[in-house]
Amino acid sequence: MYGSNARYAWKPGGDKSGSMLAQVPWGPPGLSYGHTLSGDPAVASIRYGSGVSSMITWTIGRTYREFAKTGIREHLLSVVEPLADVRVGASLPEQVELVPGRDDEGHGVHLLNQTGARRRSFGPHVPVGNGRLVLHHATGNESATSLVTRQELDTRMDGRALVIDLPVIDLFDVISIRPAPVRENR
Repeated sequence: MYGSNARYAWKPGGDKSGSMLAQVPWGPPGLSYGHTLSGDPAVASIRYGSGVSSMITWTIGRTYREFAKTGIREHLLSVVEPLADVRVGASLPEQVELVPGRDDEGHGVHLLNQTGARRRSFGPHVPVGNGRLVLHHATGNESATSLVTRQELDTRMDGRALVIDLPVIDLFDVISIRPAPVRENR
């Protein structure tokens, strides 16, 4: 943890998971007296009506910004993704930013190639190939189109998930996922 941590009196009926470690004196790990659990949860959630609110009591965003450790990011995602009912996933390098959207007709996924991004500047990007999108809870009656290449993309079902093979992503792409047109038998 980096930054601050708050302690709370939690309402009854909330879900708590994980444990925070108690603060230890600064120094070599062998002299810092080990890792004692503080009794405070790492994440607390409470349901109200059909919604749910979760709280991470420490400054996880500041910690991630300062140290950029993937374990911190994965912890945050493990809290946020179930709350957001994330339907779109990807098999892409982490430098590709995925921005999902939805309208009355289907899904739109913006893919931004950030391989050229540096900590305080930008350099040349690297085209990204062999990527896949995954649409969870699919019907199997969807088609996917790249709006940049204007190609219909290959898709296949894997259980209840639609897997979409992506074209090479240069700077960006937008993938439109819509119900497939109904074909009439003649």
